[in-house]
Amino acid sequence: FEDDVGLRTLLKIRLKPSDTVIDCGASIGETTAVLARSHSKVFAFEPDTAAFEILEETFRDNANVVCIKKAVLDSNKKTRLYLNEQRVRSDALPPPIWWRYSAAAWYSVSSSIVPEKRGITTDAWEEVETINLSEFILELECVVKVLKMDIEGAEVAVLRELISSNAIRMVRHLFVETHEDQIPELKKDIREILTELTKFTQLSVHS
Repeated sequence: FEDDVGLRTLLKIRLKPSDTVIDCGASIGETTAVLARSHSKVFAFEPDTAAFEILEETFRDNANVVCIKKAVLDSNKKTRLYLNEQRVRSDALPPPIWWRYSAAAWYSVSSSIVPEKRGITTDAWEEVETINLSEFILELECVVKVLKMDIEGAEVAVLRELISSNAIRMVRHLFVETHEDQIPELKKDIREILTELTKFTQLSVHS
């Protein structure tokens, strides 16, 4: 989470071992760890290789956490994940001394499949698989107690598909970080989507 308010709100939700939660854009697993404390079933999606390697290693012995190296989207395909421009600059600042992992992992946070996003470079990318999140949720055939989404600009396409497919009706708490500050073209779409989400009475939206 970008701020403590979102984390405090998440911690107030009482999760049980029988609950299912999804972490989209899990990075190295900081929020995943919070979600996993209750022994709920956690599906953690992360497409960036540098981040995913840490995520997978962190939860290797956690039977309740399933790490999936895919980007969530509104379709199943292969696409480009564009890297943080600092990741490829020779004059980039090194990670802080307390950071235990690679510089690539430090700068993996803002990788995006949206080429218009500020702070990434379209000259450096890795090919990744995407997964249709709506299909994934519907195939679970159970309520998703928490859906956390920090997917660097892809949230518009994913949320639209969740709404049109009615998969959003399976979700109880949606935590979504929107990126209109880094992709100004999304402002109108995000405003409309957040308004539409208020129609789903079973859903609490935190953005």
